[in-house]
Amino acid sequence: MQISRSRALLIDEFEVLQDFFRVAAEGKQIELAISCSPALSVMVDRVLFRRAMSNLLANAIEHTPHRGRISLSASACDDSVSIVIADTGEGIPLASQPHIFDRFYMVEKSRHSTGKRVGLGLAITKSIISLHGGSISVSSSPGRGTSVCVSLPHEATSTAARVMEMVVA
Repeated sequence: MQISRSRALLIDEFEVLQDFFRVAAEGKQIELAISCSPALSVMVDRVLFRRAMSNLLANAIEHTPHRGRISLSASACDDSVSIVIADTGEGIPLASQPHIFDRFYMVEKSRHSTGKRVGLGLAITKSIISLHGGSISVSSSPGRGTSVCVSLPHEATSTAARVMEMVVA
C-alpha cells in the first residue's frame, strides 16, 4: 500500500489529539498531559497517523479511572522517534499482553461497556505503524497502568527510505 507522507510536528499532532479528546478526558477528570520538543517531527501520512494515535488515546481514556492521568510524550533517538502514551489505568493482564495487537482479540468482553468494540483498533494501529516502517510495543501492570511505545523512523531516515522506494519502482 502506498501512503502519502508529509512532515508533521509532533507537538501540533499531540495538541490536535488533546483538543479532540478533551471532553472525554474532562468527563472522567483525567489529566491529559503533553511532553514533546516543539521541533520534533516525523514523516507520516497524517490521516493514518492520527487514526493510530486516536485508537491508542481512546483506549487509554476508556481504561483509565476517574481522576487518572494520561501522558503523550515523544523523544528523538539515534535513528527513530519514540512516542509514548502512558496511563494510570487498570492495566492489561500479563497473559493478554502478547495478543492485544491480534485482530479480533479482546482482553475481556466484560471490560468493554458499550459492546460496540470488536477487537480491531489495536490491530489497525499496528498495521498503520508498520506501514510507516515503525514498531509498537506495550508495557503494562494490572492495577497500575499501561504504556504503549510507538517507534517511527526519524524524518531523515523516512526520507531516505522514500527515495529508495522511488528508485526501486
